[in-house]
Amino acid sequence: MTLCVYAITATPCALVVSGVRLHSVGSGHVWATAAPVRRPPALTSASLRRYERTISAIADSSPALLPVRFGTVMEETELLAILRSRRMALAAALRQVRGHVQMTVRLITPASPPDETAGTRGSRSGRDYLTARAAAASSRKIPGFASVRTILERWIKEERVERTSGVTSIYHLVPRRAAGPYRQAVVAALQDAGLRAVVSGPFPPYAFTSW
Repeated sequence: MTLCVYAITATPCALVVSGVRLHSVGSGHVWATAAPVRRPPALTSASLRRYERTISAIADSSPALLPVRFGTVMEETELLAILRSRRMALAAALRQVRGHVQMTVRLITPASPPDETAGTRGSRSGRDYLTARAAAASSRKIPGFASVRTILERWIKEERVERTSGVTSIYHLVPRRAAGPYRQAVVAALQDAGLRAVVSGPFPPYAFTSW
């Protein structure tokens, strides 16, 4: 059977979302929630909205969820083999996100000045340059954000940072019950710090899965 895989969960899940019947494949504390398909879903705005609705419905019925990348399609035998080979890592990741949601803070930041030494011929290898760029993109050093993080740290279980085109995206894994207090605190703290940002969430933990 060919399956479209939506999420990894700690418990089996059986739902009907947008007319699609979902069922679980797996065992123990690691399950994949999926639906039979004939072909991979087309990358359209309507398909992405259905995907988000499906992930949210699964999250509402499961205490721990790891979203799977949109359009992941495979045979059931392959899926079972992956679940068996990655069981320990997936179980650990599910324990990390259990009872938690993702809050997202997007900061509008000025473009970083070019690293003059990075392009100097012979100063470093291409691999070193790319490694440095990747480290800079995920660095937790965000100008002006330290005071905000200090106010929020009582709720933050894990943080991920991404930087693209003058926007710094900060993803926080926080307890589901703390999403409201977190939002109020982060909005006030950002204003006090004079930072331009958009706060959104709660979401399923999209930024905290490696599938």
